[in-house]
Amino acid sequence: VLKGVPLSAAARGALGDVLVPLAWKRGDFAAVKEIATQLGCAQNYRVTGPFGPRELLGFDEKPRIDPAQPLAADYDLGPSRGRRPTRLMQTRACSVHLGGGPVADGGLSYAETSVRIRTQGEYVVRLDTPNSVELYVDGKSVLRVDRRRVLGARVVFHKLALAPGDHRVVLAVASRHPNPVLELAVTPLVAADGSLAAARKPALNGIDLHLAVAVS
Repeated sequence: VLKGVPLSAAARGALGDVLVPLAWKRGDFAAVKEIATQLGCAQNYRVTGPFGPRELLGFDEKPRIDPAQPLAADYDLGPSRGRRPTRLMQTRACSVHLGGGPVADGGLSYAETSVRIRTQGEYVVRLDTPNSVELYVDGKSVLRVDRRRVLGARVVFHKLALAPGDHRVVLAVASRHPNPVLELAVTPLVAADGSLAAARKPALNGIDLHLAVAVS
């Protein structure tokens, strides 16, 4: 199905949500790997964090790492957290949980991966997480979603022009949860993605949402 008619990033993600559990249920691990590849999912990460001591306020501060440089071998995560090694993590199909390290607490985590682009052009980033997240590509911030200020769908899409080659991607994820989930996929922009921006309504902040509910 994923190799047939070019589908939008949203449609591909929805299909993946159906196909991956079916493949897991069959015990077909090769199919899970193939589906994740067809979805354009990042499947390996280097992770550091969570940085503390504040769980969410770190998202407003200067980055604790240098987004333009590869992650170091270890970092000081803050008071009572100590210096901890950077961890290698693999996804389960497309999803990765950033916890599981020696610090079981909320805070600001960083996940580093690489995306290989074969053809220059425009691409769609599909980012799925309920947490506040900032996306850096080749050291530059290209997308920032602050869940404390804006309410909306956990899946967001972003159009990005990319040249051929390997592109380093870093995601800063702020969460109260000790094991925040993240899913990142990059696929070529197709005609079906053309209505993506128009179809997305502006996200509501907390005050606007309260007023919308009150008058409905």
